[in-house]
Amino acid sequence: SLDGEVFSSQAQFRDLEPGVYTLTVQDVGGCTGIATATLSSAVGPSASITAVPGTRISQGTTVALQLDIQLGEGTLDTIIWQPAPDSCQSCPEIAVQPLRTQLYQAVVIDSRGCRAEASVNIIVEQSRQLYIPNAFSPNDDGTNDRFYMFAGPEFRRGREWYIVDRWGNLLFEQKDFMLNDADAGWDGYFRGELVPPGAYTYVAILELATGEDYTVSGILHLMR
Repeated sequence: SLDGEVFSSQAQFRDLEPGVYTLTVQDVGGCTGIATATLSSAVGPSASITAVPGTRISQGTTVALQLDIQLGEGTLDTIIWQPAPDSCQSCPEIAVQPLRTQLYQAVVIDSRGCRAEASVNIIVEQSRQLYIPNAFSPNDDGTNDRFYMFAGPEFRRGREWYIVDRWGNLLFEQKDFMLNDADAGWDGYFRGELVPPGAYTYVAILELATGEDYTVSGILHLMR
């Protein structure tokens, strides 16, 4: 009998809460013996997540999520990430590149079925880092000889880029080009000749890390 309950031939008692229990044993002659047992709390796993470089990032930044696990009395059995990563689902460290603010959760299950949960909220700032010079001087002095775009990680690539003169004549066209690449820019030449100094108009369509298009236009001054 456990804690004064009805006697039975049951020799094991399962699914007990932590605490102090009184066990009474009775033989066929009605004689009894009493013992006290203390059941302590099981030490289950615990977990936390560290985000590197941090929990607030610019769009397009890759973040390493590091899961710190303290197992207690069991051994590691399962790790479940939500949302599921493209890489290793059961790894204690994963790399993610959220396009928008995203909550990441991890569930750790040990060999005894005990579980722990951890979460981290990655805030994605929507600011767009894009610098386009308004002048360049293609005079082969090694400084500012080409006109190209400087973009942050929230931009994936350039889709289309056109430069025209004041009469609308197309002087430069580029498609599917890399950003932050001088070789993808304009050297100031048209049909093998350097165009005259002056103001020229550019229009570009860039692709964001989200897959959306971003259109930008402006005036470029070519100087000697």
